[in-house]
Amino acid sequence: MVGDSDRGCITKKELLSSKSDEKELIELKERSILAFVAGQEFNAAAIVTYKKTNSKKYEGKFCSVQYGELVKDEKPIIVKTLKKEGRNWPKEFSILNKLEPHDNIIKLLYYSFGYQKTWIHLIFEGVHQTLRDLMHEYRSQSIHPTYIKAYLFQLFRALGYLHSNNICHRDVKPENILVDTQNKLLKLANFRHGKVLDDGVGSYCCAGTTVYKSPEIILFSPRYNLLTDMWSAGCVMGELLNDNEPLIEGENLNEVFVSIQKLLGSPTCEDLKELGVPHDYIHCVIPKKIYPTIKLRLRNVNEEDLNFLKELLQYCPSKRPTAYSVFHRKFFSKLRDPTLRFPDGTVIPNFFEFTDQELCSQPDLEWICTNHT
Repeated sequence: MVGDSDRGCITKKELLSSKSDEKELIELKERSILAFVAGQEFNAAAIVTYKKTNSKKYEGKFCSVQYGELVKDEKPIIVKTLKKEGRNWPKEFSILNKLEPHDNIIKLLYYSFGYQKTWIHLIFEGVHQTLRDLMHEYRSQSIHPTYIKAYLFQLFRALGYLHSNNICHRDVKPENILVDTQNKLLKLANFRHGKVLDDGVGSYCCAGTTVYKSPEIILFSPRYNLLTDMWSAGCVMGELLNDNEPLIEGENLNEVFVSIQKLLGSPTCEDLKELGVPHDYIHCVIPKKIYPTIKLRLRNVNEEDLNFLKELLQYCPSKRPTAYSVFHRKFFSKLRDPTLRFPDGTVIPNFFEFTDQELCSQPDLEWICTNHT
């Protein structure tokens, strides 16, 4: 086996080639690397051979992503190459390598170190479609309500599992949500901004994508908690209910906050206090002339579903529901029907069958799910 180059993995064929063949070698599709099995000790190593199935999806200064498949069983994979963050490995690796696997969180299969350990290659299970891709397929149309409920249930289940481990994703958005439309399976991905919060609380954060940021992040609150993810999930839900059009828009934080006020109305003094706005500024920085338009924007959404969305899009984090607690909402009650089928005729799985890990972290989870309102 062979080592790694600074930006990629080197095969034996590449080592034997001259520099004049460099351009041709870039096009090589099959590569073998010495990789470690995720979640195990360093001695659990393997030679992993994979091939690219198409061109790189993304390449930036500190990260590149490409699709491929394992040669041994042709299973699809995603290969993500990340640059070391100073002396530390990227948070995505640190979090996923320690986290026990979960059906609704992308699984890290292997990892391999690059040249002089300045880069790390992460090999994930391959789900090649994002929720954003699915939304583009349904431009200005409604995704079937059963699909929406099934995908949102799995999103909250992923967040519940993360939050039970004090992990905040901090960048929940359609681009970071993978969907296997054939198996109706959702997986939360891209933990670049993920962070373990001691006691579930963090201080001062600017991570995330602007239009999905919670009010406490927008206002640079000195303290935020795991429920910032619930706001972002609410934005995703609102988008799905709004024919895949975002409810909140803006190019910068000021525009986004104005957009939030137009949707929900201005925050109250109590809201602003909880959000950490200094007392002297409460009455002068936030205009009180903007009225809520969420009901007008979502005319075709029934009252119960709209109220659930409003619960998620609360200015105060303390007023938002926790991820596991949403399973008793009537929004998900249809998924309990054993005779229900997806529109394509496939059987709906038992979403309410939880793992031992989930039940250990939330002992009353079964009670929550059986006592719905």
